[in-house]
Amino acid sequence: MDTNYGKQEVQEKILEIACEIKHLCEKHNIEYYISDGSCLGAVRHGGFIPWDDDFDMIMTYENYKKFAEVAKKELPEPFFYQDTQTDPNYRSVFAKVRNSDTTFIEENFKHIKMNHGIYVDIFIVVGVPSNAILKNLQRLSGFMWFFLQEFISPRRNKLKKAICSAVFGIVDFLHIRKFLINRCKSFYLSFPAEKYDVWSYSMGKFNYNQTTMDAKIIGRPKDILFEGITFKTVEHPHEYCEHLYGDYMTPPPEDKRGDKIHAEIFDTNKSYREYVNI
Repeated sequence: MDTNYGKQEVQEKILEIACEIKHLCEKHNIEYYISDGSCLGAVRHGGFIPWDDDFDMIMTYENYKKFAEVAKKELPEPFFYQDTQTDPNYRSVFAKVRNSDTTFIEENFKHIKMNHGIYVDIFIVVGVPSNAILKNLQRLSGFMWFFLQEFISPRRNKLKKAICSAVFGIVDFLHIRKFLINRCKSFYLSFPAEKYDVWSYSMGKFNYNQTTMDAKIIGRPKDILFEGITFKTVEHPHEYCEHLYGDYMTPPPEDKRGDKIHAEIFDTNKSYREYVNI
């Protein structure tokens, strides 16, 4: 791997993917929002957080389903819509759009035979019921969906590894993992955002409480500049960033910024196929 390039080159490839998603959404009237660190970066830096190497979007489930349908048909090469249907070995509970002519192999997933191109994450926004029992069931079903679909067994903690191995061993022995995943997923997604006053969405780690907020904060998609390009973001980006990050306008100390690329192997010029046997 050529190491003469780094974060800026990865960010450029990520931005190309984000623009493809934006184009499809505008073409088909699909609502989306740039979210999380990407929203924060747009507000605080006018684009990428300088030390960041990812890009996040959110969509309500109805828009997410519509985007999945058109992306599978219309994304041009080398872009690839990745979910558990298009890439059966894919482990996440949310979709990614990847550039298949690039490489971004993360440590936790390097042993999995799947598309490992540079990517943009797309998370699903759902409604949160006001009934406490239903809310707790939704949170539990979301956690179990994430745990059964995506969880990587701890490598350093032997006790946790043993417990996880035992749980998955029983589930797989009974041949019920797929059944449980489908039931948990179905219940978690059964609360359409459009019908509720509180919204939530799952991220790379399941943090239901952190991403649960008044629907008015996300609201209607609003224009925002990101690296000089107009994207859509949440209706109230300042309240949104404050909810997620607190004092979001103050950057973290330099030793907390994670300046290194978080992939174990990355390459903006070569396909992941040249690094893994797929």
